Amino acid sequence: MKFDGETFAQKIKQQLKPKVADLIKAGTRPNIVSFVFKEDKTGQLYTRLKRETADELEIIYKPKLISFTNSIESIRKEIQKLNKDIQVTGIMIQKPTKKDGQK
Repeated sequence: MKFDGETFAQKIKQQLKPKVADLIKAGTRPNIVSFVFKEDKTGQLYTRLKRETADELEIIYKPKLISFTNSIESIRKEIQKLNKDIQVTGIMIQKPTKKDGQK
């Protein structure tokens, strides 16, 4: 069995477009903040691809670069701050792979 990921992704996008349009018409524009580690090159690639898809769907997508050197507490505080922002409808954390600098 062969899986065509690009065709599958296009199908999902087509299903999401009217749902996102309905949200926007109702006054809620999806607004996602995504944490990505600057040391994680693979995560940055995925983040760029997610941003392109979000742009196609008219979703606000804001990557937020963090570092392996950031304390968990500082990241937690930033998440708590974003969680209180009524404009932010979603928060993502792009988990780095071990091969991209993580020990």
